[in-house]
Amino acid sequence: ALRQHIGADLTAVHVQQLHHVVEAVVTVPADQVTLLTSSGPTPLQQACIQAVRLLCLEQKQPEPSTCLLKSLFELLFKLTSYCTGMPNLPEPHSKEQCHASVLFGEEMWRMASELYLAVFQRTPVLESNVFLSLLKALHIPLACKYSCSEQSSWQLALQIFLDSVPIGLEVLRQRSVTDSEPVFETLLQILEDFLFPASDPPTTLSAEDRSVHESLDVKVVELIRSELL
Repeated sequence: ALRQHIGADLTAVHVQQLHHVVEAVVTVPADQVTLLTSSGPTPLQQACIQAVRLLCLEQKQPEPSTCLLKSLFELLFKLTSYCTGMPNLPEPHSKEQCHASVLFGEEMWRMASELYLAVFQRTPVLESNVFLSLLKALHIPLACKYSCSEQSSWQLALQIFLDSVPIGLEVLRQRSVTDSEPVFETLLQILEDFLFPASDPPTTLSAEDRSVHESLDVKVVELIRSELL
């Protein structure tokens, strides 16, 4: 309701300010009853997710009132950091609070991925090299891999990586981008850190999960063969 009243007055500065607001709200500790009875983000975090989702929906429109894609992607990539860490989360924080914040970060990843797949060909996305920013953000959970507090985080990041890389590389080829070296340097670093992780698999990993992880490694190797060799 608020968005329709603001209209074209919403600017990149407002999106940048939104990051500070969301960060402050996300780190507000929820009461223990809420955390123990909920399997997802806290109510305040859910409200933040809805606010960011509305921005994403508006920017997916063919002709948004104001193009905020560059700033919106910057916001999303910052908020995905909750997948692998707890920036500014007050001490002490409970295991449930950490879990809720990780799920919040994963939801930011889903929105970032959906937005990129919807707008990757638009000029502001190409000119601001969002693909490289996406790779740099993905590098963090993919390098952490088994050290992520939730194993779902790196698996989600990997799926986004597998979905985005063929598209991003195809755009580079179509545009004949000469300064593509940073993209390939980042890609190679991601692949090395993911396939040869510094952390070991959990000792509690089941045979079924181990098989799933091996199949994911195979998908990465297939991506290397099809897109990079």
